[in-house]
Amino acid sequence: MVNVVEDFSSYEIKESSIQFIDKATNTQSTGTKFGCVGSYEFEAEPKVVQRKCEGVVTDEISKPDTGTAKISAHIPPFVVRDLFGFHNNGLKTGVYAYGRNSQAKPFVFTAKVFDMYGNAKLIALPNASITSGYAENIENGGEEVSETEVEFSAKPDVYGEILYQAFVDEVEDAQLIEDWLTKFEPIMAKQTP
Repeated sequence: MVNVVEDFSSYEIKESSIQFIDKATNTQSTGTKFGCVGSYEFEAEPKVVQRKCEGVVTDEISKPDTGTAKISAHIPPFVVRDLFGFHNNGLKTGVYAYGRNSQAKPFVFTAKVFDMYGNAKLIALPNASITSGYAENIENGGEEVSETEVEFSAKPDVYGEILYQAFVDEVEDAQLIEDWLTKFEPIMAKQTP
């Protein structure tokens, strides 16, 4: 019998991973550590559909359409380059540029979220892309190294989903838990007949 998690309050996020998608070859990279995440926010943006009769709203439903995630983290340079589209085309070895020729890669974002008792929930945004521009904040003599803040959109995947989550204690498929953070694909979450 499957355990049912009845109480879970998100407390911390760890083991975040990013899996870049190459649209040209339709391949997905193995998950790379996203960085040391300080904060994570996610908000779904609903699409409201109304039925009107003679100009009066008689029925209304709200369906998740897209989502927005905001993350503050210490992100490794090689992840920043792919995330924002830094390139070195025509540049000397070791030199990267960011500007009009930059092309950010779409990606899958996954992470493990814990409550204050150590219970875990897995999250995945299967079709994400960066929506913020590159920004850097440096404070000489500061007591804390500032984190990089990024914002990205979560769009529907091939199944129309923008977010997947799974409480580890409820999942019976051990392979799904093992692969979630390094090679998440929406098909993994589907029930097989």
